[in-house]
Amino acid sequence: MSNLRKINQLKEMLKSDDFDIHSFDSELSSIIAAIGDDIPLELFTLFKNYPGDDKYERAMWTLLHGIESLRGNAYTQKIVPGLKLVAKNGSEWAELIAIRNLNSEEYRGLLAVSLKTATQEDRAIWKSTIQSLISNEPDFENKAKSVLSSLN
Repeated sequence: MSNLRKINQLKEMLKSDDFDIHSFDSELSSIIAAIGDDIPLELFTLFKNYPGDDKYERAMWTLLHGIESLRGNAYTQKIVPGLKLVAKNGSEWAELIAIRNLNSEEYRGLLAVSLKTATQEDRAIWKSTIQSLISNEPDFENKAKSVLSSLN
């Protein structure tokens, strides 16, 4: 079965009234193991905000950790264009991804480099997300300076 079909199955699982977190975790783990560093951007479309629903929030954390299992440039090459897909339905997760990247000295530097060559759309969504984050959490301003300067 193709990876896109498997991702569509995950989407259907998340819509199901009888959502089973263990099945979701297992299916996501098998997808990530099979595709390695070549995570399709469609995986980012699974992120959604599920306020107050622990099992769905756990599914989103599993998804985030799966994507974060990529390392170095493989990660930033996916997360830079992936953020716009996350932000469409999961703005809280988009901010969390920005926070996690800004908190990591290694990934903050890789992100700044990747954003220099990113599309205008990707650059705009990162800038907007980081500015929103700073307005809510001013402590991130110093960490965000190098990344924001790469966007100018």
